[in-house]
Amino acid sequence: MNDFESLLSAVNKINEVVSRAPVSVQDELYRILLAAYQNDNDSEDIKQRINEETENGKLLKEFLHEKSPNSNIERSLLFVYFLSHKAKNPIININAEHIQYCYSLCELTPPKNTVQSLRDCSSSRYRFLKWVQNHYEVAPRGLEFCEAPVSD
Repeated sequence: MNDFESLLSAVNKINEVVSRAPVSVQDELYRILLAAYQNDNDSEDIKQRINEETENGKLLKEFLHEKSPNSNIERSLLFVYFLSHKAKNPIININAEHIQYCYSLCELTPPKNTVQSLRDCSSSRYRFLKWVQNHYEVAPRGLEFCEAPVSD
């Protein structure tokens, strides 16, 4: 099934579900279901982009290994940095789902609560990340950490 056929199938399913709902909620339900479909497709695209090499030929796992993080705080920061600064096609609007996928891609055990780990990374104690309009960005202090030379 090509992309057009997949989209057409999804729209037909959405229309079928919406037609059974009360008229007063049909418009809103349609918008919600269509957005959910788009988010699912965006997730697959983002996973492909995370798996790509960087411009200098490194994969996420190699980048992480080179930096040798000591904690989930540092790993989460490096994941956000990699996705937003090192990836061939940088990703904006980074959220906990992206970081969760990075952990699995690198074959690491993720934190028990990835969202809390990212909040800690953003806290006044570390100030590595910023929470901006529902996504994470690397803060200046985080940039210093990520771009510091690797010590042997």
